[in-house]
Amino acid sequence: MNKKETFFWPRKVSLHALLLSAGSFFFWGGLFKLFSYLQYPPCPAAQLDRWVTTLVGILHSSCLSCFVVLFLLRRISLKSWSRMIAISRGFFTYDLLCFALLENSTASPQRRLLYIVHHIFLLLILAFIDQHARDIAIGLLAEITNPFVFSLLYLEQVGVAHSLGYYLLGGLAVLSYFVFRVLGLSYLFFSRLRMKEHHMRVKILSILPFVLLNYYWFYAVVRKALKVLGVFGH
Repeated sequence: MNKKETFFWPRKVSLHALLLSAGSFFFWGGLFKLFSYLQYPPCPAAQLDRWVTTLVGILHSSCLSCFVVLFLLRRISLKSWSRMIAISRGFFTYDLLCFALLENSTASPQRRLLYIVHHIFLLLILAFIDQHARDIAIGLLAEITNPFVFSLLYLEQVGVAHSLGYYLLGGLAVLSYFVFRVLGLSYLFFSRLRMKEHHMRVKILSILPFVLLNYYWFYAVVRKALKVLGVFGH
């Protein structure tokens, strides 16, 4: 691979990336505090922290998805993409801590474990893979699914489930999950697994748990959709 395709910035500006990630951590935390102070989004007071975290997650996923698409279309530079990745490292670290501190009384142990495993693998991928920036971008297309899923959860919580908007969002959630998390990650995994370089096969095998986790989540999304449609009992 050409040196200009290296994923991380050169060593001389690595401190810049670290500071950007740290600043991002406090930015998302500040945004969380702002929404909490404004008591937005509207929801039962006991669940305000959880849904503020969800809203902040939607904002990050939307921003990251835009940068992913722009980078894959070669509309932004590798340097700009690297900056967005540094910002995302700060967000995922903050989100992981928020989940552990704020949702431990409401989330099931299985959900918490899957969520923690997902974020740890994601942070490891973003922190230690030193090349193939476009492969990282293809994998992060999976973030496109999050605004749909989070919006569905919020509509359920505020009692607007089973409306036309809810069904439309549900269809988009299932479709986007299949395209970006099942097909996209499968393409990335199996195409790179066939590469001749041994070190590349070892690297791609290390993300197998992450790929399998997304398969499981797609199964959970489809099962939930079938329950809503009455195919499965509640």
